[in-house]
Amino acid sequence: MDIADANTTDAARIRVLFVEDEFFIREWIVQSLSEQGFAVDSVTNAVDALLHITRAPEPAVLGRLLATAVRTTPVVVPA
Repeated sequence: MDIADANTTDAARIRVLFVEDEFFIREWIVQSLSEQGFAVDSVTNAVDALLHITRAPEPAVLGRLLATAVRTTPVVVPA
């Protein structure tokens, strides 16, 4: 089920900032979230994320933390 229907404007959609340094992962998640109706911005690191949210606060910030060399943990931080 989509978050927004076809008639919803970008301003009415839930905004998300996605933080990911791996290009293909970032593009895949951004595309997937966009297809589900989210308005998605993305950055490659924490510094850029902090700069972005100081200029345009987002309701949610998504990213991942390296938990071990093998496993990652997704993170959702309400802004």
